[in-house]
Amino acid sequence: MVNIEKIKNEFIEDLNLTIIMGVFDEIMLINSIVEFDNDVEDVIRENLKIEVKKEEIRKQQQSLNKLFKEIQISLQNLRLSEVEKMRNSGKLLYHLNTLNKSELNDLLRMGLVRSEEVSKISLRRWNDNQNNHIKNYNEIPHTNTLWSMKS
Repeated sequence: MVNIEKIKNEFIEDLNLTIIMGVFDEIMLINSIVEFDNDVEDVIRENLKIEVKKEEIRKQQQSLNKLFKEIQISLQNLRLSEVEKMRNSGKLLYHLNTLNKSELNDLLRMGLVRSEEVSKISLRRWNDNQNNHIKNYNEIPHTNTLWSMKS
């Protein structure tokens, strides 16, 4: 006969009661179908020891994930620091205007500039391009047109 209370007391500090009872029920079910050669209590204990290790690893993983996130934030802040200095001093837009589209997109992809900053520059460049087309078109001599024939 398996003493579940004794097993619960051994592992309750390290594992949730639901996990303990789940392992117990599963091992008892397996034992009812295919009897273990070893003592069932020993099999349950070994399974619970593995569950304790899994829980320790899960906690370590959570801690590492938190540390990794903090490092990522620090790295992003380091990368952003110069851009933020330029933004705060009002020099960023001037500098961004000197960059080509690929460089602007690289900075945007890395999260170093805001999309509205890149959009503002792209729109200004598009407007300049349109104005140049209109200016160039107006400078073309228009001969043999309907208007030139009336004169």
